[in-house]
Amino acid sequence: MQFATGVAQDGESADLLDHARVEGDSGFEVLVASSADELDAVEPDWLALEQLSPANAVFQSFSHIRIWARHFIGQTRSGSKLHVAIVREHGRPVLILPLTISGLPHLRIARIAGDPVAQYSEVPLDPVYASGAAFEAALSSVKQAGADAIMFRHVRDDSQLLRVASTYLRPPAARTAAPFADLSSFADFPAFLKSLSKTMRHGLRNRRNHLEKAGQFEFQILRGGREAREAIAEAIDLKRKWLVQRGNMSSAFVDPATRGCLLDLAENMESGAVVMRLMVGGEAAAIRFGFEYRGTHFAYMSAYDSRFAGLSPGKLLMEYCVSGFKGRALQRIDMLPPAGRHKKDWCDEEMSVADYALPLTSAGRLYAEVYQEKVRPALKRAFERLPTPLRSLVATLLVSL
Repeated sequence: MQFATGVAQDGESADLLDHARVEGDSGFEVLVASSADELDAVEPDWLALEQLSPANAVFQSFSHIRIWARHFIGQTRSGSKLHVAIVREHGRPVLILPLTISGLPHLRIARIAGDPVAQYSEVPLDPVYASGAAFEAALSSVKQAGADAIMFRHVRDDSQLLRVASTYLRPPAARTAAPFADLSSFADFPAFLKSLSKTMRHGLRNRRNHLEKAGQFEFQILRGGREAREAIAEAIDLKRKWLVQRGNMSSAFVDPATRGCLLDLAENMESGAVVMRLMVGGEAAAIRFGFEYRGTHFAYMSAYDSRFAGLSPGKLLMEYCVSGFKGRALQRIDMLPPAGRHKKDWCDEEMSVADYALPLTSAGRLYAEVYQEKVRPALKRAFERLPTPLRSLVATLLVSL
């Protein structure tokens, strides 16, 4: 598709946005937001599509992206440029492709807005009017902006993104699963408990008994505010220490921008953030951080203080989290990828998730085929084969940089 580009003049309805109108009879118009201020100009379109999108679009919801942009867009993020393509058909918003573009002068890679904080890649869209042609219109604007490829991380098999983009994507990579529990058929928490394995129920009962003998304890739920922010700061420190000890350091816990973004999400009530905490003897034994959005609890992060490990505080806090699902109008608990035994203990279903590359140029195709599909997985396998003490040393060095 060919685009004719221009800039809206003062006084027009979207005077901050770059316009790219598709020639021909398609009726598509692409508006590109490239700054935090320009995001505000497209908020009505975004919120309209958000209401039509599934719960797993939470990480590309307007409130999340607006907070995320404060930390990941701007002069401090070298070479990173926001590119949010809003596709309209006959004046009606039908699809939003929110991306960032960064990299070297001769290799520019786009990634989903929200990354690395986002745990799913999704696009807000109107399921009735959005189409492959609308997605192609958004892609043309991305290519015009100089991107060579788009990398989508953690795309669900049931995602809207996959429905409109499948014909453009390379084969899936790094496939895993997101365990989840459908709570809609359970009358209450005791009914849900009966669906768990006998071993799981027995273990929970024993842990509750141990907790009652440990002294004074309290379960807390925090929604926004300074206390929630401080609790997540503590949780991040605990999680980072735990990851370093096991040599499984995530780059997300090295980047100060990620930390700042998570703290702002926890403090802001509009993000849907929920912080839960188990206090034992006046100290935080375990902390959970999640988002509750359109009837689903997304279990984002958990951390515990190793001094209380004997109580299994993380599992006790998860039990507390699920126990109030009726009062919080939840129909699903999504444990997010990757799959793990501690997640499957609570869930009897899972959704397949994978990463995808979408080349836009010959350089982008080479990057996807060579680096993303061959070199990067080989490097990851080599790192995972290292002895745990050596991996821990590398993680420690990363944290100290």
